Amino acid sequence: MVMDDPRLVGSGWSPLNTPDERAVCGLGDDSAMPEDPTDAAYADTLVPSAELHEVGIVVPPGADTPRDATLAQAIRPHWRSISIAMSAALVVAVVLLIVLPSQRSAAVRVVDTAPAIAQARQIAPAIVRIPTPLPAGWHADSSDFESAGSGAHLHLGYVGPDHGYNGVEDSNYSSKHAGLKVFVAQMTADGAVINTVAIHGVLWVHLISNRKSSQQSLVEYTPTITTVVTGTSSLRNLENLAASLQIH
Repeated sequence: MVMDDPRLVGSGWSPLNTPDERAVCGLGDDSAMPEDPTDAAYADTLVPSAELHEVGIVVPPGADTPRDATLAQAIRPHWRSISIAMSAALVVAVVLLIVLPSQRSAAVRVVDTAPAIAQARQIAPAIVRIPTPLPAGWHADSSDFESAGSGAHLHLGYVGPDHGYNGVEDSNYSSKHAGLKVFVAQMTADGAVINTVAIHGVLWVHLISNRKSSQQSLVEYTPTITTVVTGTSSLRNLENLAASLQIH
């Protein structure tokens, strides 16, 4: 065993009492050297790793593997690990694609607009213009009615098919009402006039917000009421929402 080697045991070892390395290894004599370290003569000099463990010497994994192992044999375990990791990543991606849309759908809030509409009908019935019917792909997510002094405002909030947030803002602000300008500026986020849009033969003014680039609005002015359809949906979707409005 290796521990019997006098060079490894005790403090008496030194290069001075080491056998002549030239004699041991046969330096100068090509016939004494094995041509290949993996040949039978060299293999006979290897100490099994199990025996080294018995004397407290830890052999790194693979240290006693024949040196003529092919490259494919050496990297095979790594390729196996990479394949497992890629398969796991694919499974995670598929799960996320399935779970996230369902979570988004579960998080959608749908509210009942009936209480706010009923309140508006009692106080200012002329301003109640609601989607009839609500276009496909839209759902209500907020509603409110406010009345102060001579002004009345019914808010109905909707999420569009493109996930934009939009509001139908009905008011009794006529073209001569002192609060009309402020009301429109608030509802459109200081919208600037771009052009006009004809919807069912009625002209609506198209505005784009000066404060929120994603918000655009359609405003219809009449002698008695003003209606604002505003939000982050596309202009086409806002037009569809405006076209569905009817007085109730």
